[in-house]
Amino acid sequence: MQATTNILTLETSVGKYGLFWINYLKDTNYNLYIRLSNDVEQPLYKIAKEINKRTYLLIEKIIKTKPILNIQELSKDDVSTAKRIRYMQAEEIALHEIIYNK
Repeated sequence: MQATTNILTLETSVGKYGLFWINYLKDTNYNLYIRLSNDVEQPLYKIAKEINKRTYLLIEKIIKTKPILNIQELSKDDVSTAKRIRYMQAEEIALHEIIYNK
């Protein structure tokens, strides 16, 4: 229960994508993760918050620049599904560009 509470508190503090980045950093560059998390000024959390913000902004930009084609021809349910799919595609692009740096 305590671990779940800590994760929820951390996600609230740094955001969904900030938490993704922290976990990715922990898995791929543990020494850097330790160095950033032990620093008195807590740069790990500042960086994670910024990454969260940048990721959301990029997702929004991708969605605006690549709208769903022929949306007028879709039913209400299909529009909802198409928007969810578009968001997931934009999210995947943003994760690779910002968090995974690929």
